[in-house]
Amino acid sequence: MTSGWDPVYIKAALSNPKTTHAGRKRAKAELHAMGRSAHVPFMTKVKRALGIHKTPRREREAASRREKREYNYGPGRRRRRGRQYEY
Repeated sequence: MTSGWDPVYIKAALSNPKTTHAGRKRAKAELHAMGRSAHVPFMTKVKRALGIHKTPRREREAASRREKREYNYGPGRRRRRGRQYEY
């Protein structure tokens, strides 16, 4: 029954408020098949539902900008709506 997913990602599906009932049920079944606990603390669920992060927004945005800079779309390349075009 295990799909080869990393248990961390399966456990994240349990606390994610956008996960469907079927997805949560499947994640629990996979964790139990691996012999792991499917328990998620209540406070974790509350934080995910309210969008409370450990890292302040300013730091998260700065990290996002740094990542974008690393890809460095050089001269002759432009990015539009998630696609790259060569000119």
